Amino acid sequence: MRRIIRLLVIVILAILLLRPYRRSSNSTIPDQSATLILFWSSGCPHCEKVKEFIASNRLDQKIKISFRQLNYRQGNQNEAEAYYRRCSSLDTTQGLVVPMAFLTKTATCFLGDQAIIDQLNSMVK
Repeated sequence: MRRIIRLLVIVILAILLLRPYRRSSNSTIPDQSATLILFWSSGCPHCEKVKEFIASNRLDQKIKISFRQLNYRQGNQNEAEAYYRRCSSLDTTQGLVVPMAFLTKTATCFLGDQAIIDQLNSMVK
C-alpha cells in the first residue's frame, strides 16, 4: 500500500513540475491579442526548429504568440491563406509554405526557420 501511495505522489509531483513547460508547445492566444502569429505543420522539421527555439527560450512568456497548425485544421488553413495574401512578398503559387510568421503590428511576414528565429531574437533584445 505504501508503494502505491509513493508512486502516486511521484506521478502527481512530476505532472505538476512539468506543467509550465507544456505551455510553450501547445498553447495559443487569440490572433487579435497576438504580437506574432506562427503558422506551422506537424512533421515539418523547420517548424519544429522554430517551436523548439520558442520553447527553450520561453519566448511565449515574453511575446504574445498565436500558434496555428495547418495540417489538420481547415479553419487555420483558411486563416493562413488570408494572412499569406496580405504578404505580397510571398510566392503562394506552390501553396502555403511553413513555417511562416506574421507580425500583427506591421503586417510583415517572415518565411523559414532562420528568418523567424532572427526576428524573434530582435524582438526580445
